[in-house]
Amino acid sequence: MDGQQQEYREAQRHRFEASKAVAEAAAIHAPPMTPGMQAMAADPGGRGGGRQGGGGLRHTGARTGACAEALKRQLSSALGGCEQTAATLEVLRMPQLQHGLLQWALLDKLGGRRTAAVAATTLEASESWTSPLRRALSCVGEADVVPGADDLGGLDLDALLRWRSALEALLMSGGCSNWPVAVGFLCRLLPQDDHASSLGFRVRLAVACALCYAEGATDPNMHEAPIDFVERYYCFVRAAKDGLLFAGFEMLTAWHLRYVVGSWHADGCLDWARQNVNNEVRHPDKVGEAARMVRYKDFNESGVSVQEGLRFYDGKKSTMPVIFSYGGVCGAVSKFGASACQAFGVPAMPVGQPGHCAMIWRAPGGEWILENDNSGLSQSRMHDGIQRTWQELGSKSEEVGIISVMEQAQGMFSRYVHSEVIRWASRFVQNHCASLELLLEAVAACPFNLLAWSALLRQLARATAVGARMFVETLQTHVVAAESAMGSSPYDLSLMRPVRGSMDQDRALNVVDGTSSEWFPASEEPQWLVIDLQRTCFVASVRVQWWGDYGTKTDLRVSSSHSEEAQLTYRGRREVSADFNGWSDFTGWTEPTRILRLDFSNPQPDCFGCGKQYGLRQVKVMGRRCDSVEDGPGQEPKDLLARWIEGLFSTSRQADIQAQGFVRHMFDAEAWVLRTATASTQEDGCVIC
Repeated sequence: MDGQQQEYREAQRHRFEASKAVAEAAAIHAPPMTPGMQAMAADPGGRGGGRQGGGGLRHTGARTGACAEALKRQLSSALGGCEQTAATLEVLRMPQLQHGLLQWALLDKLGGRRTAAVAATTLEASESWTSPLRRALSCVGEADVVPGADDLGGLDLDALLRWRSALEALLMSGGCSNWPVAVGFLCRLLPQDDHASSLGFRVRLAVACALCYAEGATDPNMHEAPIDFVERYYCFVRAAKDGLLFAGFEMLTAWHLRYVVGSWHADGCLDWARQNVNNEVRHPDKVGEAARMVRYKDFNESGVSVQEGLRFYDGKKSTMPVIFSYGGVCGAVSKFGASACQAFGVPAMPVGQPGHCAMIWRAPGGEWILENDNSGLSQSRMHDGIQRTWQELGSKSEEVGIISVMEQAQGMFSRYVHSEVIRWASRFVQNHCASLELLLEAVAACPFNLLAWSALLRQLARATAVGARMFVETLQTHVVAAESAMGSSPYDLSLMRPVRGSMDQDRALNVVDGTSSEWFPASEEPQWLVIDLQRTCFVASVRVQWWGDYGTKTDLRVSSSHSEEAQLTYRGRREVSADFNGWSDFTGWTEPTRILRLDFSNPQPDCFGCGKQYGLRQVKVMGRRCDSVEDGPGQEPKDLLARWIEGLFSTSRQADIQAQGFVRHMFDAEAWVLRTATASTQEDGCVIC
């Protein structure tokens, strides 16, 4: 053990002894604690009725905080002693430690640390890390204990914490703004169903109902009485048992099921949909088209505008039968279509677009499809009142594209769980370099885990220059692996790269965002776009997708250069007419290229009558970058990370496109101020590198 590591371990021991002394002093004045967790109790202000009861955990904040702190100290002891990242990852293979991290994560989310110091009195530094945890919280360290029917009669937080599969369903479900209410509801709901422990999908369904109940937001104009999520749970249990739901429903994760049971229409409406949705769309591949059953009407038979709210429906709630009878505009169409999907167990939700309401639904295989769409995915936002995925990402969780990214994470569920376990473990590692490397492994375990990316990029932005260089070697290994997996096939070099336009700059970015949303200047002057590939590349081909029929009437010249300062070289022009919304293809060239310029002339009115003179949907610059990862330039962490992002998300799948967009946004948002090698290696009293 080197001197620095010895000093660190000694400091760790002193901190533990100091915390224990504080805890012992606090314990003198603290009331005795009863064994186990506080029993679940009704929330006097709980929402809903029927079997639902209350909503939260009574007096659990301090108690759960104490147990969270106890877990934190012992996990720090277990993980802090690992001198190498490989050793930490090996320790993380232990089921007991994985389970302990899941338990800590939930307790930490439940909050409250006022009596944390008291819990520390149960810990002794000389003991193994598992035995004091068992005393602090009796369930810790046990294998996945699935309660039997006889055990569910009084499920409390202790039992939930022992139930690993339930913890995974809860913690991998996209987050929650009110964890105490969600957990309290779940601990009430599960004991009511004798089959919950033997039928795994019911646990996931219960988790989804608990999270929907905790979030609380619905559209009260769409149902007569508040939605009772206990009844909603049994509604879907019965529908599944009776074969009324599409195949695959019982395989959905808790995150998927949130967008099923979260329907704003009442259970009676969902029953109505199962009986009345047209046969031609009563199929997993077509059910989203049920939105087209609604007649598009601006005024009702009495001349009342749809803009007057429920007056359009003669004062009735906008239930599914009422919408079907009266018709409506975009909101009614999309919300009807979403509920029709949900009635058959298909995840769906309305989404907001500029001046419009569309919907998105999950087709077999995990593809999310826009229906009643006006503006495309890039212009779609989560509708008000719809539950957010990964709320920790702030405003980025408002973007609908996040749904396809989480879909991929859910599709590799065990890897997603492992990624989150590693991410949580990184918080218990005092050495900053080791924490960085753990977060790198968390991303590698599940590249679609945006929370792991966020933590990694924040941590790297804080790193010393010395620490960043130590991080490079591991990162380089991952970059080589990702680029090798890409093979030799060309990929889209222009995806999410900077674009400058002669006008409509905001919309110019649409041509490289991987969607078919438009750039369509209204000016009759010649127009241009310049795409910066941000590194020198070999261009195999350039593909341009037109808006409408502009591929038959717009003149297009393509030119390129190897740098921003170099003179442009002419590469070709459009000579063949493209199909409607079709593509024009240009053969590549051998010279290294960084800048691509497209020049447009011969303005013509658009065929849609929108007053535009040019129109483009997408530009794809296909090829490969010139340098290899072993080349001298590009060894800084920032450059290597940019390569890794490109390598991990190189396909044209919507999930890859969206994931690359989210990660690049985080990547660009960080300060990236790397301190010099002479900077202090101490921060906040901890050795960081």
